[in-house]
Amino acid sequence: LPNTYMHDQVEADDLLGIFATALRKRNEPYVIVSRDKDLRQIPGPWTWFDMEADFVDPAKAEHQFWKQALVGDGTDGVKGCPGVGEKTAERAIEDFDVTDPVGCWQKVVQIYAKKGQDDAYALQQARLVRILRAGEYDFNTREVQLWNPA
Repeated sequence: LPNTYMHDQVEADDLLGIFATALRKRNEPYVIVSRDKDLRQIPGPWTWFDMEADFVDPAKAEHQFWKQALVGDGTDGVKGCPGVGEKTAERAIEDFDVTDPVGCWQKVVQIYAKKGQDDAYALQQARLVRILRAGEYDFNTREVQLWNPA
């Protein structure tokens, strides 16, 4: 039987992100089974019971993160960049070179600045929507390693 986990500090989607990326690093098989679009930030196989299986490649996963950094996550109460919805964010990130995270971050900061928000606010929003990956949470000390732009 598969293992089950409960945690009083880390959300389930973050636990899935941590476990999936740890398995990916070890080249072990896994499938993310969730309807939560946030988990499309994690590369690998992804499905839900009433949907066809999909494979989220690493570039697609990074694009999803940058899009959510702009849009936020209404379900989790993360506002994102004022006035930026799904379509605007998709257009904004379509030319992002995800192999250049510094360049992506600079573009995100510029978009926030145009809406009257500073880089500290943009960083807070990005951190709030980012799904944790292997090595970003220490289960012994119970500390999160916050995401920072490269």
